[in-house]
Amino acid sequence: FTLAVGMARGMVALVDGETGNPLGEARTGHCAHVYGLTTHPTDPNLFMTVGEDCYICLWDLKTMRCIKRRTLFAPGKSLTISPDGMHVAVGMFSGVVLILEWEELFKSRELKYKFVIKDCEEDIDDLKYSPDGGMLAVGSHDNYVDVYEVWVDEKWQKVMKYQRKWRFKGHTSYVTHLDWSKDGRIIQSNCGAYEILYWDVKRGCQIRSTMDSLEADTDWQTWTCVLGFPVMGIWEPDSDGTDVNSLDVCKRRQLIVTADDFGGVNLMRWPAVAKSAAKKVNSGHAAHVMNVRFTCDDSFVISVGGKDRAIMMWRLNRNDHLEDLQAKPKPKLGTKWRPQGGWDNGRELEGVGPAWAMTDLFANEKNPRAMGWVNKQQKDGTNKMVLLEPEKPYGDY
Repeated sequence: FTLAVGMARGMVALVDGETGNPLGEARTGHCAHVYGLTTHPTDPNLFMTVGEDCYICLWDLKTMRCIKRRTLFAPGKSLTISPDGMHVAVGMFSGVVLILEWEELFKSRELKYKFVIKDCEEDIDDLKYSPDGGMLAVGSHDNYVDVYEVWVDEKWQKVMKYQRKWRFKGHTSYVTHLDWSKDGRIIQSNCGAYEILYWDVKRGCQIRSTMDSLEADTDWQTWTCVLGFPVMGIWEPDSDGTDVNSLDVCKRRQLIVTADDFGGVNLMRWPAVAKSAAKKVNSGHAAHVMNVRFTCDDSFVISVGGKDRAIMMWRLNRNDHLEDLQAKPKPKLGTKWRPQGGWDNGRELEGVGPAWAMTDLFANEKNPRAMGWVNKQQKDGTNKMVLLEPEKPYGDY
């Protein structure tokens, strides 16, 4: 018979029950808080994690196993892979940014660091490569957004150095999330003071505008910022700015996934502009969910927990999400549903006509809260137009 033995440092070993001889490792993973997560830009089966245990792990979706694990010299908090898949940038709690070569990453047990960058004193909370891979943006607890230029030797086609090009100052608190525009000219960033700032990478300055068209008119390469007009519906009415830890939008720009402090991995439609937008809550984590990402083909969602040290893979069933988020209310006594009209929510409406009689009621994903004007008879016998708003948002049934 075979015994499975839980070991230190996040390992489960297999042992022969009769002889006591080791049979190998059944599972390998993290043994401390997990924060950093990134999916491979071209291979939908690969993703990487990093955490406080100083481990950087490469995972395979097909086998659901950690296929490679190496030790860093300090705890890691964030990481990203370059668009060509050649470099891995790791942000550390100590303010260091490590640049690793993908080909050399798991060849030997001892990691070889291509470049070590130390321009910050505090945690590196987020980092992302520009769409062409020519620059790396780093957001830190120092309240800065640093932009590094990747110098490539054209003759030998080798990366020679990472040189800091700009240091953007303007945030009044630590930088939490950042994203590049598709043309690589603009960066948007969020911070702990709930600020949204925009940076001109070409001129090296903050973009200050009295118009609100910048966010809407910019085509973003990714959207992981938890603040902004297209994602303002992710916040519950009584939540604070720390309840949502991570966010990602699928490549098709159809769905949003968020990770919150209550162990939930939440799926909703993009854009989520309505107050308390309809969502499907997926539970499984036993603690705060610290990071979440779609795979490059949008077929899976990966989430990592903080204290529970768990990494979960969620298969995206598009038929299910359409049924859940676009479902009309269940039939109730005294209600009538019209796709272009709305519903009366199955509650008694004193002196108010049924849903089909409402003159301006729209209930769909574009207007998640059904509202409409109805005739209500007053005590003096006259009629008065009253604005009706059902208690539940669209899809929350």
